[in-house]
Amino acid sequence: MPAPIPTNEVLRLAALNAYHILDTPAESAFDDITWLASTICGTPISLVSLIDENRQWFKSSVGLEAKETHRDLAFCAHAILEEGVFLIPNTLEDVRFVNNALVTGEPHIRFYAGMPLVTASGYALGTLCVIDRTPRNLTSQQIEALRVLSQQVVAQMELRTNVAVLKEVTEETRVANERFRLATEAGELGVWDYDIVTNSLVWDAKMMQFYGVTPETFSGDYRAWSECLHPNDKVRTEAELLKAMRSDMKLDLEFRIILLDGEIRHLKSNVLVIRDKNGTAVRMIGLNHDITERKLAEHRLDMATAQLEQQILLVNAQSIVLEAHKCELEKANQILTALAIKDGLTGLNNHRAFQERLAQEFERSERYQSPLSIILLDVDNFKLYNDAFGHPEGDSVLRLVAQTLQEEARSVDFVCRYGGEEFVIILPDTDSKGAVFTAQRCRKAVEEQVWSLRPVTASFGVSTFQPETRSAQELIYEADKALYVSKEEGRTRATHFAALFARRSNTTPVLGSKM
Repeated sequence: MPAPIPTNEVLRLAALNAYHILDTPAESAFDDITWLASTICGTPISLVSLIDENRQWFKSSVGLEAKETHRDLAFCAHAILEEGVFLIPNTLEDVRFVNNALVTGEPHIRFYAGMPLVTASGYALGTLCVIDRTPRNLTSQQIEALRVLSQQVVAQMELRTNVAVLKEVTEETRVANERFRLATEAGELGVWDYDIVTNSLVWDAKMMQFYGVTPETFSGDYRAWSECLHPNDKVRTEAELLKAMRSDMKLDLEFRIILLDGEIRHLKSNVLVIRDKNGTAVRMIGLNHDITERKLAEHRLDMATAQLEQQILLVNAQSIVLEAHKCELEKANQILTALAIKDGLTGLNNHRAFQERLAQEFERSERYQSPLSIILLDVDNFKLYNDAFGHPEGDSVLRLVAQTLQEEARSVDFVCRYGGEEFVIILPDTDSKGAVFTAQRCRKAVEEQVWSLRPVTASFGVSTFQPETRSAQELIYEADKALYVSKEEGRTRATHFAALFARRSNTTPVLGSKM
């Protein structure tokens, strides 16, 4: 069902449009964030989605070809109504989305998590969201990372806007300077002539235009200039004029004037002092030009530069926080990876790790025809031990068996807990004779181990890769068959699968026995 319209929708849309970001090309700054969100949350799809009046438009996307969808279908239209993360673990269990076209059809959304993109003024413009095609959930660390990344998206939007403003102001400054040059070349200068002796001031038309007076309102004396000076500039400017009159220096003045209507203008004046034969200043001639536009542009540039520097500091600070969260997530992922392949009781590699490693070793043996063997062993009468002494004591037995096998194995061997009281060892580059030798050594080490309650033994089954072996699972099957024979023949022994065929042909194998 479509999401309700926010109560501040008109202002929210105005804030969105002020960023001038809709329908702009892809930018790496946003694409890096969506990639990072997808990677951290482990989802195939990640989006920077902006909610326009009738659509949701994607500024950046990972795993999705579409550039926009109708707003009525947008999960993000719901998410912007929330203050924090908007989480849908399973869309098929949510009445708002079960019939949504994005759920029933491509991209077949089953999981959604969206963090609102909230501006400093409090307007939610869209979301940074992650999407999966299977139901799931996020960890608290992943949600926190999504929140930090959403702030990074807003910071990038602000930075993008400020850069655009800076470019605009820089262009305005360039245009203003060019206009000033052309005005100078075209004689757009105000000329004035002041007779110090008679206190007579003459302005040309451009000067009168600068000061907003007409020939009828112009007083024609020093007051026409001095009374227009900005109060904060008056003392300084008049002091510099007096100093120029008493020395041979040339004078370049910059000052502000206030017109009759209250407008403030910036003027620059180049002054030449004329002296009589005695060296006394009797006259001053000057060229004035209006630099108001340049000053305003410089002020705007300074303001934009200061704002940009603040944004850069903010982005850098957020990047440091993001990097710290990234490191924390990497550590958490390492822990989770270890948990996924380690047996919690014995600390050995677990069944999953065994299957993955055996597949790798089997592929290597097939490619290079190198030897490969596996040993499958079972603690004898373990159920009776558990029944007699309890599961905690049984767990202690399993841990000590695991430790014993690790001590007897080579560094290249791969020792795993196969399940229950069963263990398995992968022996790379080991033929049948070496495998049986290793099995007997492990069997003896278990048997001679110091057991606190009663002796513990184990039975072993061994199999070895042959050119005709079709799969890794066949190796496991053969080792299991050999283990079964060891149990049937009295336990506490090691049997190689090849011995079963040797017995059928009435040979005397040396591949399996109790030593």
